[in-house]
Amino acid sequence: MTMGKEPNPNVSTRVLLERKTKIEAIATKTGRNLSQVLHEAIALYLGEKDASTVGAML
Repeated sequence: MTMGKEPNPNVSTRVLLERKTKIEAIATKTGRNLSQVLHEAIALYLGEKDASTVGAML
């Protein structure tokens, strides 16, 4: 058994091509990767992050 932090679980889903294109555009515009944009979107949806700080996770 390994001591220490457990890795975060992986979640996958399919999205409409239009949404993927928009997410990729946000990632490119903000200098982040797709995963970072999705993490932030989920945090916003769950109320764990204030919308006024969007883009601050660089």
